[in-house]
Amino acid sequence: MKPETKSLFPEADWFGLIVDNRHLFDALQDGWLRPVASETGLFVGVDSFVQEPTKTQGNQIPVRVRIDTDKLPDLHVHVFRDHNWQALPRSQVAATESCVYWPGSLPTFAIRDLGVTSEEHRVRLMGMARLASNITVPDVVVSNASNYSEKHVCLPSVSPPKALSRIVSSNTEDSIRGAMTMALWAIPRIDLWMDVLVASLSSNAKKLAIAASTVKANWWRFPPWMPEAHSIRGDNITIKGAQEHLWLAAIEAFKSRSRLRSSEIAERISGIALMKIDCPDEKSLVEDWIRTTQKVLSANTSIRHDNWRSMPVGLAIQLVLTRPEPARFKSWLCDDDISLPPAVAWSAAALCGLFHGFRRLDTYFRGPSSQQEIIAIQAMRMCSEGTEFQWPSMTDDEATWRRESENFILQWAGRDFVSKRQKERGQWFASNFNDPAVQRSAVSIAKHFNWPCVSRFLNLEAGRRHWDGPGEIENIKRTLKVHGGRIRLRLEQPDRIEERVDQRDFLHMTAIEPGRMPGPPVSTIPMRSVDDIPGFKLLPDFLSEAEEKSIVAEIDRCQWNTELQRHVQHYGWRYDYESKQVDSTMRLGRLPEWAEAIAKRLFESGHLPEMPDQVIVNKYIQDQGIAPHIDNPSSFADGVATISLLETWEMDFRKRNSKLKVARKLDRRSAAVLTGEARYEWTHSIPKRKTEPVIDPDSGKKKRFRRKRRISLTFRKVIGSNGNSHLKNSASA
Repeated sequence: MKPETKSLFPEADWFGLIVDNRHLFDALQDGWLRPVASETGLFVGVDSFVQEPTKTQGNQIPVRVRIDTDKLPDLHVHVFRDHNWQALPRSQVAATESCVYWPGSLPTFAIRDLGVTSEEHRVRLMGMARLASNITVPDVVVSNASNYSEKHVCLPSVSPPKALSRIVSSNTEDSIRGAMTMALWAIPRIDLWMDVLVASLSSNAKKLAIAASTVKANWWRFPPWMPEAHSIRGDNITIKGAQEHLWLAAIEAFKSRSRLRSSEIAERISGIALMKIDCPDEKSLVEDWIRTTQKVLSANTSIRHDNWRSMPVGLAIQLVLTRPEPARFKSWLCDDDISLPPAVAWSAAALCGLFHGFRRLDTYFRGPSSQQEIIAIQAMRMCSEGTEFQWPSMTDDEATWRRESENFILQWAGRDFVSKRQKERGQWFASNFNDPAVQRSAVSIAKHFNWPCVSRFLNLEAGRRHWDGPGEIENIKRTLKVHGGRIRLRLEQPDRIEERVDQRDFLHMTAIEPGRMPGPPVSTIPMRSVDDIPGFKLLPDFLSEAEEKSIVAEIDRCQWNTELQRHVQHYGWRYDYESKQVDSTMRLGRLPEWAEAIAKRLFESGHLPEMPDQVIVNKYIQDQGIAPHIDNPSSFADGVATISLLETWEMDFRKRNSKLKVARKLDRRSAAVLTGEARYEWTHSIPKRKTEPVIDPDSGKKKRFRRKRRISLTFRKVIGSNGNSHLKNSASA
């Protein structure tokens, strides 16, 4: 999808307020900047800053917070005009207004940046943030009057009226957001489970029921984040069996966020389930479960994994109750010595998030900012009690997923918001089962786990075969029927018996059965055209002619690094070509305004999974080029974008460990994006030559033009907050 072209120098459009570091850290943990004291909303300035109505103590740090209004819903706010408060839509707030009363909480994903008044305050703020595992601090700048052309606004003496529609973050919203976040973190990276995930995030109950039934996890018809899942009243929806009753009882108990002990929570879950079960056999299953669970919680027995088929939900609940902190849950789920069926592991992770909530989740679980934004909006919409806020970055589109090489890409509201690297099980769904090597490996795995999906075939070459015995053979519509006794068929030398797995049955077992299994062998039979580079995306006319001219002028005003044959400029982070590494001493600061605008566009349009913080500008003159390379995976995150300026040149791609080679034309002002396989499995290079091929628009024939000058802008994200990863072989085209 072609991104909308915007000006690189938009006018300021932000709300501002000043809070102390305690209020800020609470907000970053919650994901919401809440009103203080008895207020029902927040005072904010328009292109200016308002001090929150509390006194900042001497040891606290005042922090200026800029809020991007483009990320806020267009609900009614109050502005102070003519010595009085007036209500109007947020989109109609003029830049000349002085103060706005925002109704309710502000989302932290809308924070554009933070400002403090001294370097000492910045160092203290970042140091305190590093002590908390569930806080990620946005960009912090040392601000003064020249940074924002800022003005401070005094609060009006007249109290604002009560808002009719407010954004209120609650414990229920925190629980739902925690469940969705943990579910995204722990999702089994298998096609059939990706279907369950995206269906559970939508409103299509029939689609979800089919997806859940396919993986034999019918209780997932009722996701933990659905409003009032424990009291579903649908004409065609019935709760079936002890597992679904236990699941809904656990959702109700965990969502309440009570301070009960684990044994008391278990009793409450069983009590809720038993009240709603009529079948004696199902009651007996729940009673057996609570007795076993109490023994597990009192350390009189250990959790048994071998009975997961009879009590999968019960096992998932036990795993949550015995691991009271999300961090411990993470270490358990990643333990190589424990092998659980995907249904149990994923269900336990989602319940863990529901019980603990988003606030207590480490940043490890929270995912990229694009994911946090969408999940925060969806969780708020589910808890809005009938009030629907129209968020600009969230539409009614349903979530979808797609495979790009080695990654699963999740899309919602028309944008990619999270990328998950495939694991061994998921790789089987993209395998070519016509390849003998793939078949042999699948047969070996199926026989190891005793999966009933292996069939034996007798391959007979053309010719006659002799048989003896008392039986007779009858051919009925390509089916051999043996009757009257056993027969014995004499095979010839070319004949052979072959074992094959049924592809559909094997993949189904892969999705539901426990056990660690290897990935498929590399297929020797190509499954796609040589011209296909999964993960490569070319965005033509990404920049306008005016933007290209302005950026080239900005670049030419800066000094070029001439240590290489081609000239370069570094922004955000410096790259050391001699030592081939980036460390904390190489931080250059924020990207310049023109680069920041492009990086934001690439990220917010969903083309890059993370916001770039490093840019390399390369200048190529005439026959200069760059050797085949892959931007070092240990130093730079997935997602590399290169924008071509001034001329159209070709880039060569080569698949590693193969003879595949593809040339791609990088059009002038286009953006070439590499993710997934294109990012990690294909080298890219600019060949050294004097001319470039071009199609004559009049004759349609291929001609060549002589190279003069090309400038490329490469946008990347340095891995780690301090960027101290070592680069072994990194370059930018």
